[in-house]
Amino acid sequence: MSLPTIKSLAHFTISALDIEANIIFYSKILGLTHGESLDGGEPGAYFYLKNTLIPVVHIVDQNKINYDKKKDFKLDAKTLINKPNYLTTGALDHIAFSLNKEDFETIQSRFADNNIVYKIGCDLMPIMKQIWSLDPNGIKIELNFS
Repeated sequence: MSLPTIKSLAHFTISALDIEANIIFYSKILGLTHGESLDGGEPGAYFYLKNTLIPVVHIVDQNKINYDKKKDFKLDAKTLINKPNYLTTGALDHIAFSLNKEDFETIQSRFADNNIVYKIGCDLMPIMKQIWSLDPNGIKIELNFS
């Protein structure tokens, strides 16, 4: 019996307290399309790659969600903020996005214009440029331009 093959990353979900800051970061800074929420989806914001129908970033608005803690396996940003030493995302280090090399200066300008701290990366691949930053939730974001 052969093992199943994962085709691609479907999405990632972030628990957040400030939806507007996330909308600005993921749409106006990174350039993802802020689109419609999924029917029956959690309240928050959904972001799509251009010309796709499936959101790749889900931001869950912790100010509008009400989980049944007995049934749902959910972690919330309010709990995390009260216990910052117990970040329950475990070993997650960063999330990386691929971009076209022609977009490097545009994205770098967006970070600078919006006073977002960033670092130019030094990747091992000479054909790639990188920008590293944090999203509004403190999650490290890697942008790879090739």
